[in-house]
Amino acid sequence: MKSSKILLSVLIVALFLVSCAKLQFPSKNVKIQPTTTSCSTPDGDKPAACQLNPSGTSTLVAIPTATPEPSLTQTDSQGSITVEITPENLNQVGDTLIFNVILDTHSIDLSMDLAPLTSLTTDTGIVIQASTWDATRGGHHVSGKLIFKTTDDGKYLLTDVKSFTITIKDLDVPSRQFSWQSNF
Repeated sequence: MKSSKILLSVLIVALFLVSCAKLQFPSKNVKIQPTTTSCSTPDGDKPAACQLNPSGTSTLVAIPTATPEPSLTQTDSQGSITVEITPENLNQVGDTLIFNVILDTHSIDLSMDLAPLTSLTTDTGIVIQASTWDATRGGHHVSGKLIFKTTDDGKYLLTDVKSFTITIKDLDVPSRQFSWQSNF
């Protein structure tokens, strides 16, 4: 009984507070503008919306859309090993060019060193041997970083390169190739 009295008191106080709150009504001089919904997109496949102008007319406004970055990841599924390779620092190449590599298989032990099997060839004819395979060794699922030095005796090797290909030889198949465009 006592709890129902408390509940009733709380409800009465709440109703009192709500009824005392200021209610705002629009002023008497409100002018309602007609709206038009007859906007159409000039290019039917591009997103757009109608925007009401102060004059009461509508204007077609393009809706900005994000353009997804093209995926730089490439996959080769030849033989029993799937190789997935993604450039890590194409836009900020320093002394090294780094690639994230994932090796996946269900039948072969992946304990090999990938560096001696891998080279990078540029469209300008330069061939760079991978310097480091920084990864766990062994098992059927391996991921790591494949690293190429971009300088030799202080000389930058990627000057004027517009494209390059990474070749991995003798990884369960004679050759795997991955190619990218670049702006080094």
